[in-house]
Amino acid sequence: MEAKLHTPQVPPGDETQFMHAAFTSDKEMLDFYLIFNRFVNPVTYFMQRTDKRRLEDLLFILGKQAHFLFMLETNHFLGINPLVQGFGLFMLKDNLSKQKRIAKSEEVAFQLQFLTGIASEMDTIKQMNKSIHSHIQNVMYLIDKMKEKEQTDSPTESNEP
Repeated sequence: MEAKLHTPQVPPGDETQFMHAAFTSDKEMLDFYLIFNRFVNPVTYFMQRTDKRRLEDLLFILGKQAHFLFMLETNHFLGINPLVQGFGLFMLKDNLSKQKRIAKSEEVAFQLQFLTGIASEMDTIKQMNKSIHSHIQNVMYLIDKMKEKEQTDSPTESNEP
């Protein structure tokens, strides 16, 4: 059996054009994000919650992830020299034993290796941030749709005395 990808044409300027490139309907998108929430935030399934509440919880988690990636993306890596200079001043202390100096230099080398690794992956961090923001927009769209539906489904209050 061959899988077929359904990619209908969406008129330019349609606010949902990007989300409908991946999802054929709002129902399909809702199902995806509820399943996605089950993986990302399984705690929300330990208690009875509405789909809207689960999406709000997912939005919170995605927001935290986006904030973390934003901090990584906007951090200006100053290079190794300022770190080595600061560490050099620490190593000049007279009261450090040789064993402690060796241990500290190994710890700093490990941390420097980690920081240079992160700095070299800035393009990946930007891609991840872009992807998470796309998910955030989709989840916000679904929550707004649910709010609209709640407003139209709720009986209107009359102002009669």
